[in-house]
Amino acid sequence: MTPPAARLAGLLLVVASLAASAAGTLAGRVVDVIDGDTLTLQRPGHPPLRIRLAFVDAPERGQAHWRQARDGLAERVLGRRVQVRPLSGDRYGRVLGQVWLARSDINCALLGAGLAWHDVHHAQRIQGGASFARYQSAQHYARSHRLGLWRQSRPQAPWRYRQRRGR
Repeated sequence: MTPPAARLAGLLLVVASLAASAAGTLAGRVVDVIDGDTLTLQRPGHPPLRIRLAFVDAPERGQAHWRQARDGLAERVLGRRVQVRPLSGDRYGRVLGQVWLARSDINCALLGAGLAWHDVHHAQRIQGGASFARYQSAQHYARSHRLGLWRQSRPQAPWRYRQRRGR
């Protein structure tokens, strides 16, 4: 399959998955953690679905703390049943959503542990006010307590890292 055709097929899979989720959530077991903000969800009777955590951006592969971010997400969700509140799809065919383990918002938990940045640029457009404030508070907590990536004096945000690398 050519790259544009593969991308289209991925987007169609995302659209079908979102449409099939009548209750507004996707439930399944996390079977893989790709990096600090991407996982693979396996739902019974469906193909695996790549999930990109909404409102957060974790360090990129090769960037300081990327392994800690990936491992931190894996410790929280790998092998567990989670709920995903899908928001949309992205250009890579992933579902963009909030991941919940019981009553714990995993996306926000990563911020509180200093394993990701609050992606304010995207969040300002679609994240609700109370949720936005909670995410900002979690990031502020991690930063003020110098947790995770905030141990560095000047950690580089992943979007800046991608810009410098031309991605």
